[in-house]
Amino acid sequence: LSDNLHLGDAACVALSRDEQFAYVSAPNSNSNFVSVIGVSEAADPVLVGSVSVQDPMNVATSPDGRYLYVVGRDTRSLSVVDVTDPSAPAVVGVFVHTALLDYAWGVAVSADGRHAYVTSPHADSLVVIDVGTDPTNPSLVGAVTDSIHLDYPMGIAK
Repeated sequence: LSDNLHLGDAACVALSRDEQFAYVSAPNSNSNFVSVIGVSEAADPVLVGSVSVQDPMNVATSPDGRYLYVVGRDTRSLSVVDVTDPSAPAVVGVFVHTALLDYAWGVAVSADGRHAYVTSPHADSLVVIDVGTDPTNPSLVGAVTDSIHLDYPMGIAK
């Protein structure tokens, strides 16, 4: 699969629960897409759908497979994308925090799907966001900022 518009500068990938789709972020200055790639036939991946998300970086899926969480590095944000229809993914909610999510980078989701955990290297922080109560209105639960123990955190694993 070759598609410079949707996959130019492809950065991060997450798989759907059923492993039928790969969600790929591409923070290309000309496109800024998160693309849904059908991967059920590994030898023949195909672009199924895409959604514009400003400066997408890391991505993570909800445990139930309904949502994709996308951090916006320069937009200092976490976007909630409804992926129930892979051909028409849609941003349904956005959380922005200019201080705590400065250069937001990593994201992981709790096993129950209630919280997203986002790392922010420029803020030396781990931010906990409620994405389960109302995915259209994600909200801050808490955060820890520590320039000694969380000096420039980037990745996060579940």
